[in-house]
Amino acid sequence: MAISSELFDIKEFVIKNATNGQWKVDSKKIKILEQNSSMIKLQIISGRSGNFVLSYENENEVIAQLSVDILSL
Repeated sequence: MAISSELFDIKEFVIKNATNGQWKVDSKKIKILEQNSSMIKLQIISGRSGNFVLSYENENEVIAQLSVDILSL
C-alpha cells in the first residue's frame, strides 16, 4: 500500500516583535515545514475542508492565536 504525500497548499505566517516563543498547531491535517521565533511555514496535507488553530506561546502563555479555515479543493 502506497502512502500519498500529495501537496495541497503551503502557507507562511509571521508574528512581529515576538521573541523566545514557540508555534503550535492543533491539527493532523497540517505539517510544520519550517519555523523560528517569528515565522512558521505550514503544509496543508488534506484536500478536505476543516479548520485549525495556530498559536504562538511564550513560557506557557498564549501570545497570539489564529483560527484558520481550510477550504475544500
